[in-house]
Amino acid sequence: MDRALSAPSSDTRFIRQSNAYSRPQLYPALGYLSRSTPLSSEAPSNFVHQELEAELEDEDPASAPSQVPQSNCEQSVVFSPTFQVPVFYFTIHDSHGAPLTLEDIVRTPLLRHERLPALERTAHSLTPPDAAFPVLSQGEHPSTGRPAWYLHPCGLPTVMDELTRDADAEVDGLRWLEMWFMVVGSVVDLRL
Repeated sequence: MDRALSAPSSDTRFIRQSNAYSRPQLYPALGYLSRSTPLSSEAPSNFVHQELEAELEDEDPASAPSQVPQSNCEQSVVFSPTFQVPVFYFTIHDSHGAPLTLEDIVRTPLLRHERLPALERTAHSLTPPDAAFPVLSQGEHPSTGRPAWYLHPCGLPTVMDELTRDADAEVDGLRWLEMWFMVVGSVVDLRL
C-alpha cells in the first residue's frame, strides 16, 4: 500500500495524530517516517525465549553484560516495492553510540517476547524453526544506506489483505497504515 506512505494527506494526518513519527529532515522526499525513542535498561519481566536465554547463559559470563545499558532506538517505516507493504526498520545504540548486538537487542523491552515463538538465533537474524524467512533480520536501510534491523515483510501482504477484506468499510490510506501499525505492534512494543 504505497499510497499509505506517499500520499501527503494520509501521511500528514497520521503524523499529526501520532506525535512520535515524522518525515526525516535529511531525506524529506524519500517518503518514509522515523522517530527516536530511549529504551530503559531493564529487560522485560516475562522473557519466554528459553532457547535464546539458555544460549546467552552458556556464553562466557565475563563477556555477557549483566543488563542492557540505557540505549536509544531509531525506528523508521519504509515502503518496500518488492513486498508492496511498509517495513519496520530499527537500530539500537548504547549511550556511547555503539550498536547493540542481537544478544543485547533481545534483552531490551522493544520486542514483545511473549508474542514470539521460540526462535533460532544467528548473528544476523531471529527465525522460527522450519520457517523460510526470519522474523527479524539485519540489512541495509533502503533510504539511509546504514545497517539496520528489520521485521521481515514476507507474510505482511497476506495479513494486510485479510484484514482489509474483513473490514466493514473501505479502508483508506490512513486506516490501512493504522492497521499495519497494529500488526507490527503485536511483535514490537511501539508504546516505548
